Parts: sequence; structure tokens; C-alpha cells
Amino acid sequence: MTSLNKANVLLVEDDVGLARLIQKQLQRMNYIVEIAFEGTKALSMVSEGSYDVLLVDQHIPEISGLKIVEKVAAKHPTIMVTGTGNEKIAVAALKAGAVDYIVKDSSSAFVDLLAMVIDRAVEKRRNAERQRQLELQVHHAQKLKAVGTLAAGIAHDFNNLLVPILGLTRNVHQKLDAQSEEAHNLETVLKSAEKAKQLVNQMLLLSTKTPAKCEPCSVENIVGDMLKELRPKMEKSISLQCSFPESLPDVFVDELQIHQMLFDLCNNAYQALEESGKLHIHAEDVGEKDLVDHQGKTIHNHFLRIAIEDNGCGIPTNIFEHIFEPFYTTKQPHGTGLGLPVALSIIEKHEGCIEICSKVGSGTTVFVYLPIAEQQHNTLPNTQTSLPSATNPNILIVDDNEVVLTTLEILLVDLGYTVTTAKNGEEALKAFRENPQLFCLVITDYTMPQMKGDKLARELKKIRVDVPILLCSGYAIDLDIEACGISAILSKPFSLEELEEKISTAVDKK
Repeated sequence: MTSLNKANVLLVEDDVGLARLIQKQLQRMNYIVEIAFEGTKALSMVSEGSYDVLLVDQHIPEISGLKIVEKVAAKHPTIMVTGTGNEKIAVAALKAGAVDYIVKDSSSAFVDLLAMVIDRAVEKRRNAERQRQLELQVHHAQKLKAVGTLAAGIAHDFNNLLVPILGLTRNVHQKLDAQSEEAHNLETVLKSAEKAKQLVNQMLLLSTKTPAKCEPCSVENIVGDMLKELRPKMEKSISLQCSFPESLPDVFVDELQIHQMLFDLCNNAYQALEESGKLHIHAEDVGEKDLVDHQGKTIHNHFLRIAIEDNGCGIPTNIFEHIFEPFYTTKQPHGTGLGLPVALSIIEKHEGCIEICSKVGSGTTVFVYLPIAEQQHNTLPNTQTSLPSATNPNILIVDDNEVVLTTLEILLVDLGYTVTTAKNGEEALKAFRENPQLFCLVITDYTMPQMKGDKLARELKKIRVDVPILLCSGYAIDLDIEACGISAILSKPFSLEELEEKISTAVDKK
């Protein structure tokens, strides 16, 4: 009889000859066996070591076998081994927490029986651990879903509040002397508002309502763009190394979401480094694999693996099991506790997996598995479009929020446009029907009473099929914009530069 799994066994037995005999026979069956001849020594070994199962004799010097069982059984499967078949002792052992009871002798039949009992105890423990992990994963998934649902619910209103704060503050800031006290004060306001915007966006990424718009993308290009953002924040003494093999295949991902995920993971790694620390990012094609995600689901695919490796402080065991919990952070007051939960949410939306290996004092390596794109392509450099030169630059803006409507009007007027405003879809349709050719562009909110922005877009297209339409939204929406006749989506809150770019994109599509 042989053990398929090398169970680590601690045998607590004061009979040296019998202990050595049992140890030798179990080792032949592929078990790893250590011996404690005294009770205090056994307790010391348990506190310092890692054992799958304990075999405890009833009569042990210094501390009785039952006392040992009482002290260790809560954390370690323990089997009471005794030379007498006393029913009272068996009952007492089981009440103390032992998982089984066996009468010992030196025969081979006893050792075979003991091996069977050990395997049963180990399997029971492993099943219990798997169940505990599954329950933790379900609880974690429910917590992520709750946070995502909350974020999706408040994002529209919260981002509507940020539109005038960011838009009008930037508008005033640009008109001030850059060296003035007022300009510096407004910069502080802008930085705080940008952090609020980033926090809402991070929370939205936890929501299942935030779709991943996937296409073939180069990991090397995404990492390069991400490091342009991260490197200026890092100490110059930090060693940063990237290594990518030639002809690395593209991955099928949402580029912006993967950029965010890699930034969060690399930022975590950087923050764990000392002044002379090292951060290494590398990737490889690992072929087809069966992986188990954080929720216990098996995923089969052809994967590319990205590794983010640091030689920082590592993650302590008591913290490790909490790292994916939303808002759990050890970086108070600066951390939000959303970096790793957001990264996990993004990876799972892409049908990928994340693995983290960490050792205190040595560092941490994060492995991210992403699906390879079936069709490869050559990534072309982005080209920036210029602002449209409309012969009649009149823009119709539609929003039920008066503050947002006023903010948009001020920003567009400053850009040189004439603006017509409408507080709802019916007002917008009335103004548009009166003179359809007047407008070079329509900018409409998505969430409005009576008539949503996508329905308004369809009605406008019935009147004038070539009118460019920008759809504004305070949260991510899963919408076929081409089917609705929408040129592009403008996410709230937006900067003046983003507004200009979206106008240019929409008009160029005309």
C-alpha cells in the first residue's frame, strides 16, 4: 500500500523502538514522518512546523495524550493511538477533538490500517479546506458585486457633480496668471477632483455592468504606455527592467482596462520596494492551459502570462488572505484598498487568471494570464485628429441636469461654438425639427426621464441621417452605438481636452 500524497505526519510516541518501527514502515509508503518522544516537545514542534496529521499516543511523559489532542485538534487532524482498546478512552479522545482512534501494535496489518486512517483524515481536512476556500471566494464575489452595484448606482449622480467642478475650475484656471495664489489654489481643487474621478472609475470597474471592449492588443505596447505614466512617480534609484521575447502574440483585451490593471499591480510592487529595489516585468506565451480562477471556475484557453516581480518586503500571511477585499488597505491614509480588487475584476472579465506568490523579506511575483488573440495584427501608431472646421459651428446640447448643461455651454462657447440647449428629449427634437441643418453636432446625456439619449439619437437620425451625435454618460454603458447612430461616447466627468477630442472624432465620422 502506498500513499499518493506525501502527507507530513508527526508521531507522538514515547516507546522509541515502536516509534522508529512505525516511522520506517510509513516512510516506505511515501509518508514524511517526524517523531516527538515527549508531550512538551510535541507541542513545540506543532507550533513551529506544518503537519497534515498528528498521531498521538495516550500515555506520554509530561502531558497526557488527551491534553495534547485538546490543544492541537482545532488546527490539526489528530488520531489517538493507544495500546488498549478502551471504549471510554476512545470516546474521550473523540470528544477532545480527535478525528479517529486506533489500537496500536507492531504488525504490518496495523501499519496498513494506520495508513488508511491517515489518508482518510488528510482527505477530510483537505475537503474542509477546499470548502472553506470556496465559501471565502463566494463571499468575496458577493462583496465585489455589492460594491459594483453600489458604484453603478451612484456613479451617474456623482459624475454629474464632478462635471462643473472639473470643467469650470479648469476654465477659470486657464484664464489666471499661472504663478498667482489663486491659480495654485485651483490646482489643488483640480487634483482633488481628479482623485475623486479616479476613485469612481475604479469602483465602476468592480461592476459587472462595465463591459470589456476587446480587440487584439500588444502587451509590450500597453506596458510601455503604462510605464510612461508610472515611471515619473518612482524613485530614480529603483531599477526597472522589462523583457519581452520577439514575436510575442497579441492578447484579446480591452486596452484601457488592461492598462489600468497593470498600472495598479506595478504601483503596488513599486510601493513595496526600498530605495534600491528592483521591479521586473516580463511576459511569455505559455500555450494552452487549464486554470482555476478566483471563484473556483476552470478556464481552458491559450494564454499569455505577464509576470510582475519585485524584491520588496513581501506580504505577511495574515494580510495575504485579505488582499482582494475591496477597501482593505495597509496604506492608510493614502491607500483606497481598490487596486487589487479592481485588477482581479478586470482580469476575470477577460476570462483570465491571477496568481500571487510572496515571501516576507524576499518579495512578490504576480502572474497575470490573459487569452491570446486568435487573429494577430500589427499595431499602428495612434494619430491625433484636429478640431473640425465647421462652417456653421452650432452645437445642440441636451441634459436634464441644469448644472451640467450650463457647464457644457460655457466650455463650448469658450471653444468658439454657438450653443443651443435643451433640458430633455422632447425639447431637443422640437429645436432640431425647426432647423435640422443648423447644427454641426448634438451632445446628449444618456440617462434622462421620458426619453433616453439612445432613443433621442434614433429620432434625430430619422430627421437628418448625417448629424453627428455624442452620447454623454456618468457610467459605462453596454450599447451598440453604431446601431443607435451615435458617433462616440463622452464619459463624465470630462476634461476640456477630452471634449475637444470627442467633438473632433464625432464630426470626422460624419
